[in-house]
Amino acid sequence: MPDYAELAEPPRILALIALMGWDGASAAGEAHAAAVPERAELVADAWRTGTRNVVEISDVAGIPVGVVLGDLAAQGIDIADPDAAPAPQPEAVAADTLRELARQADAVISPLVEQTAPGPLTTAAWQLSGVYRDMSTLLGGTASARQRAEAIDDLSAELRIALYHAHLYRASQYTPRELAEQLRLNAPDISVVGAAAVGADVALALDDGRRISVRIERQGDDGPTPGWTTLRSDDPVLETNLGAHDHLELQSALETIAQVLGRHLCD
Repeated sequence: MPDYAELAEPPRILALIALMGWDGASAAGEAHAAAVPERAELVADAWRTGTRNVVEISDVAGIPVGVVLGDLAAQGIDIADPDAAPAPQPEAVAADTLRELARQADAVISPLVEQTAPGPLTTAAWQLSGVYRDMSTLLGGTASARQRAEAIDDLSAELRIALYHAHLYRASQYTPRELAEQLRLNAPDISVVGAAAVGADVALALDDGRRISVRIERQGDDGPTPGWTTLRSDDPVLETNLGAHDHLELQSALETIAQVLGRHLCD
């Protein structure tokens, strides 16, 4: 039985945990400089899954930065080359399996989506059937470059739409105060992701050429609704009252920002 809690972790975090657990991570002296293939693979996995800060990799592995650079080079990774092709990641699932999943899901869900109001979960499931189809295209090995590019674009779009409707469903199940409390209690572990975004300043470009500044913030424990998202702007064109769905989407965006910036933190 797989550990579903572990599978839910971002690949970057799993790669760092694996690197942290490397048997030689506590070794000292010359052992660090030894060309250890297993360690080099773990270092490369950390890099490929998004940890692009060699200082962070060095700290996690307990090895000098120079050794990290050597391990990356040994795995064919040139961190100074912005045009270097990314190394392909192995996939455990076969294209035929995903193609069959897509066929079955589409046969069941497509008729339901044609209804007037299919609902957020049905709509999310419909998008996921497209996700399976696009994944099978990418894994099949017969698609043209154009077909692959379209499948990659569609894959990202379908996942965004599915997430949108997942947020819509969640927002329909709880009051705003309950959602805020969930966020307050289940905030990301800063020690794992490196940081937590509690606010952001956004410059919003309007179609009339104007730019307005917006402050997105999470209420602290001293606020009227701890954990709730607030908006502030000096421009009256922005309506700052947020609904439950707005709150969930903005917090998801802040979490993504924190994950990206956390990968680039230096001690």
